[in-house]
Amino acid sequence: MIDYLLESLAVLRANGIRTFLAILGLSIGVAAIVSVQILGYAMSGAVSGSLNMLSNRMFLIQPNSQQSNYRTAGMTQRDLAAVRNTVPGVREVYPLFFRQGIVRLGHRRIRLMLGDVGNAQSLTTPLAAGRYFTRTDLQERARIAILSHNAEKRLNPNGAEIIGQSVRAGAHTYRVVGILQKPATGIISSFVHFTPDVAIPYTTAVRQYMQGAKYYGAAVLVHHVAELNHAEVQTIRLLKARKGGKVSYETFDRKQAAQQLGSVFGVLSVVVSLIGGISLLVAGIGIMNILLVSIAERTREIGIRKAIGAKRSQIMLQFLIEAALLAFGGSLLGCIIGGTLGAWINAAYIIKISGVIVPVPWLGALELAVIFATIVTLAFGTYPALRASRLNPIEALRYE
Repeated sequence: MIDYLLESLAVLRANGIRTFLAILGLSIGVAAIVSVQILGYAMSGAVSGSLNMLSNRMFLIQPNSQQSNYRTAGMTQRDLAAVRNTVPGVREVYPLFFRQGIVRLGHRRIRLMLGDVGNAQSLTTPLAAGRYFTRTDLQERARIAILSHNAEKRLNPNGAEIIGQSVRAGAHTYRVVGILQKPATGIISSFVHFTPDVAIPYTTAVRQYMQGAKYYGAAVLVHHVAELNHAEVQTIRLLKARKGGKVSYETFDRKQAAQQLGSVFGVLSVVVSLIGGISLLVAGIGIMNILLVSIAERTREIGIRKAIGAKRSQIMLQFLIEAALLAFGGSLLGCIIGGTLGAWINAAYIIKISGVIVPVPWLGALELAVIFATIVTLAFGTYPALRASRLNPIEALRYE
């Protein structure tokens, strides 16, 4: 076997330009597919990590903005109470409230986003200090607030103790009871916000800002993840029934968000994978062509081998080894190029976009390269090897 391997290497080295072109074509195809696979894995993990700020047990519901009777679909406190008390699996329902405004702490005045949240399960970002809202806080409509990392740094640049101090938003004052940790610092996180800068209990927001008003967005928290999809369907059905069936609603959850963000990269993945597949096909045909040319050039050699007793299996093995060396050499080079390219794009762009570090699946890329090399060897190396083994030794010896 070692003799076959050394002889195959010598033949490939003697035809250096053809060998290089075959390996280059195969490596480009493998590199394209491997890099796309790595980037797809990285993007999937980055999207999931970026959306960790939205609880996987929560969905948002709002009237469909395309309908003509949008205002009729506005929800009331009774509608939300009906969802809470009727829909199986629902733990908590509260209206969504967000408002930009000036927030003051001492002499500092900063424009921040004020909004409402429910209990601890509604905030997925861990606390850096203080505590979450309690059920008692919600029941008593407490005038308290949890600040985001951004709000705390801007309101309190000197790093003094801020827990227990009061911040003023508009005409209302709130005592700070908690500070959230710094979230992922990617571009996605900077555009997609599920947690306000200054979070107050939703019961407090209803009393101070939304009393008697219709709600055009609500958050629904379920007990278990498995109940989420069923709760979405039942909530829409209940609200439509309460409005006479003439309105429509749409929901939004973490899974839907991941699918929407991931679909953008999915289209690019398909296109690049198709290009890589075509490149692999062309490279495989190139390898087959090299082997056929090699057979034509070595016809007399094959005839001599057969004349002195070489078996068909030995001739076939010789050319299969040459095909395997070309295929595995090109696939390994493509794996290195594709893996390096994918890792660089992940580090230079995807991590900056998402703020989430996802490890590169090098082992999976290597497995992919081995699979491609095996397929190319069997698909494009078998026919030339079989053809060489079937040569008539007398006709081969006469070949010029």
